[in-house]
Amino acid sequence: MKTYFLNVGYGESIVIQNEDRCIIIDGGSVDINAKYGEVSLVDFLKSINIKSVDLIICTHIHDDHIAGLLEVCKQYDVQKFICNMYTTTSVEDITRVIEPLCSTNNSMNLFSKALFCYEEILNVLHTKNVPIEQKSSGDKISIYDLEITFYGLDSEQSKENTKKFEKICKTPEIDSIIQYDKNLNATSLAMYISKLNIFLTGDLVQGYEKFDIPQSDILKLTHHGQQDGMSEHLVSKSNPKAFIICADNGRKYGSACDEILNRCKEYFEKNNLDNNVYITGRLGNNANALLIENGTYKSFFMC
Repeated sequence: MKTYFLNVGYGESIVIQNEDRCIIIDGGSVDINAKYGEVSLVDFLKSINIKSVDLIICTHIHDDHIAGLLEVCKQYDVQKFICNMYTTTSVEDITRVIEPLCSTNNSMNLFSKALFCYEEILNVLHTKNVPIEQKSSGDKISIYDLEITFYGLDSEQSKENTKKFEKICKTPEIDSIIQYDKNLNATSLAMYISKLNIFLTGDLVQGYEKFDIPQSDILKLTHHGQQDGMSEHLVSKSNPKAFIICADNGRKYGSACDEILNRCKEYFEKNNLDNNVYITGRLGNNANALLIENGTYKSFFMC
């Protein structure tokens, strides 16, 4: 079994390969720069000869996490789709309301793209009769020989979050839309994957104190390693041997920021460990992904 953290620029996509099948966690953006080794998810899957997708997990509806999933859902057989929020309510009215802002407000432009992808993905999956499930904190699933445990909003909070989304879909007001977009990081799914001993945070930046955090060999820092992306509680409980940051080569929007990198260095020095910090957009020689296999880390280049 191989785990890839893809170089998708400012975005996030993780692939767990089991021969010619795989699990996908987020799809990254489609705004990529091949000059720096950035790659789209669908092209990456083709390069490693994936034939079928057993599971897609979408941690939340932000463009840099969801956009790359659309082409995968169109081009591949998908066995199951899991997301942090599932509703069939149309987003057409929201996108109509925020459309005038898209040319001047980058956040609204990206949110509009994400909503379009979300609705298109659901339409494709419904056409293909793919099961869609909403997960919340404490839920567990088993796949291959792995168990995935989810963290984030509990079941009641998750239901309330869906109601809020449906409300802004039906009665869209720009202030409520902007606020919902800002809160999406707080509703993101995080997860621990057994056997691989990886803790993936999505963009969940808060609330880790209420969780029973397992020890993890690898901790993917949250929110692309921005200033809010390294929870002290999460780090101390997971006690990782390596940090991974999903950020582009130019460290856009303050991702993989110096403050976080310094804190990583201090953590490793305190624990007498090698300074194992991997930034997906800065793997050296413009690699397309970080490959983790049998406890080793190496840059991966597509054929």
